[in-house]
Amino acid sequence: MYPDPKWPFVITSLIDALAFFQPDNNGVFSRLVDMSLYHSLNIRYILFRSNDYIHVFGASAWNYANDLIRHTEGTSYIGDFDGILVYQVLGGAGVAPFVVFAGSQWYPPEVWSDGQTHRWMTNNASLIIFNPLSVPVTIRLQFVAVSFARQRDIQVYMNKHLLGRLTVTCTERSFNISSIHLKENSQNLVYLYTPQGSESPASLGVSSDNRPLSIAFRNTEVLLLPENHC
Repeated sequence: MYPDPKWPFVITSLIDALAFFQPDNNGVFSRLVDMSLYHSLNIRYILFRSNDYIHVFGASAWNYANDLIRHTEGTSYIGDFDGILVYQVLGGAGVAPFVVFAGSQWYPPEVWSDGQTHRWMTNNASLIIFNPLSVPVTIRLQFVAVSFARQRDIQVYMNKHLLGRLTVTCTERSFNISSIHLKENSQNLVYLYTPQGSESPASLGVSSDNRPLSIAFRNTEVLLLPENHC
């Protein structure tokens, strides 16, 4: 039970972030399988309940999901247990603090021409930083970012406290916010706000893309700072 009203949002967002093997609302498998998320959550197995899956998503989606899991590196098929297909997640590194994209202000991941996976935000996007450890830790939030069409600022808040202000240009570069303190067994909401807002490529005559875009992110992660190991 989560008496705090924000925790259902957190749990729902986490479940949504793990929905790699089911179609989105448009019937498309738009998620890239993120094995690092399985590892950070210490998830050991992925289970497919075939009858339930087909009932909800249909036989065509079931066939696609089966093909996707078979070609996902870092998993190994265990067996079919009365209609429940079980795959093992290989190479897990155990429990550690991790970050999840949350809320509706993010677009699906997309692979750019450089081979890197990016994710655009509109504005007022959210991240959730989980600390599943039973001790408090100090972390660094780091990511690579680039702004669409013009320079923009990001105001970064965690649990409604300002962590920092960053300036993002049209040239991709790395950013980090250090000395972020997380309580033990905590879920922390991080909000990203761009005062300059977002705009679509179509409004600038660049393309027919009508999505409001502001900043694209890649390699978003949290790192334990050295003092946590003392």
